[in-house]
Amino acid sequence: MSDMSSIKVEEMRLGLFRVRWILRNLLKTDSHEQKLQLLGSQSSYMFVIHLNIITKDENAHNANDKYKFLIAVEEILPQDSVNVTTSKKVDYGTCQETLLKLNNQSPDSVVKRLNYWASRPVYMWIHPHTGSVYANEIPLQNIADRMWSRIVTGSLPDAITLWIDFGTTTLGEKNIIQGLKRLLYSQSQCDVQFVCKNGEVVGAHTLILSAGSPVFAAMFQSKSLEAGVNKVKIDDCEMDVVKQLLIYLYTGNVPNLSDDEAILLFFKLSDKYGIETLKNECVKVLLKRVTLSNAISLLVLSHVHAVPKLLESVLQFMATNGFEICSQQKWVDLMKHYPDLCLMATRRMTAKNDN
Repeated sequence: MSDMSSIKVEEMRLGLFRVRWILRNLLKTDSHEQKLQLLGSQSSYMFVIHLNIITKDENAHNANDKYKFLIAVEEILPQDSVNVTTSKKVDYGTCQETLLKLNNQSPDSVVKRLNYWASRPVYMWIHPHTGSVYANEIPLQNIADRMWSRIVTGSLPDAITLWIDFGTTTLGEKNIIQGLKRLLYSQSQCDVQFVCKNGEVVGAHTLILSAGSPVFAAMFQSKSLEAGVNKVKIDDCEMDVVKQLLIYLYTGNVPNLSDDEAILLFFKLSDKYGIETLKNECVKVLLKRVTLSNAISLLVLSHVHAVPKLLESVLQFMATNGFEICSQQKWVDLMKHYPDLCLMATRRMTAKNDN
């Protein structure tokens, strides 16, 4: 724990924590860190908060633009026996390095991984304080399995209020979710098995799966599983992906959607098994991540899987960036394989230019 700061942790409601980090002598060093342990409903959970000053612009006309600094919050697995040593200088590279170190030291067991995915935070945000000024909410991004961060431009704060939300609101909800979670990660009373890539197996419960997926409900009702062994093959997915999908069906905790590959994978799985709520979560993220490199692919995806909101968003983006889009090889492929979609996008671009 840094001797240049102090910290206070409060549970505001079940699963929602407010952490007040008071900073002192901030300019003596570029890097600051603070370890903390939660209390109450998540008393076994630990974090390390990092603040690293990236740049300082002495010539900035506005004092609020003088500094650029990184805020990073590192999650530590509950009840993990690993002695985590954090870096004094954390950036995106060292974040990934620390995560790899943790992953290599932690046992890769069904119980450990399911327990982790079921109990992790779903949202974090900060409010920096400078003097009497209380800044607006700044959401942190989940950039990796156990790392949340955000680069902030402005005055250096005297204090930071960090909010950590595990997503539960009542004791009743918490008890039910904990009970379902225990059923899954203890692997007790399972009546169906999922066979993943490389032949790895994880058990589940048909009644719980049927409640969250009409496709699973129909599958189990019609006994269309592999004869005699109650197995569902998802051999195009890694075990960790299937575990996160099961955790969502048992607890409602959204999987890690921090990278584009993961989003597309969970989108296709939720569409395949009729899990509309998870599909909608993926669409929310995709709507914010339309770029020149993925616009054509997302256009096809939204058309094939009938997602009108995403289709409209991509068409608007393509209309604004017509020249760059039409210069890609993907555009040639689109004309060949999806001429109707190509025509639709071309009309949008033409209408935009006419205006």
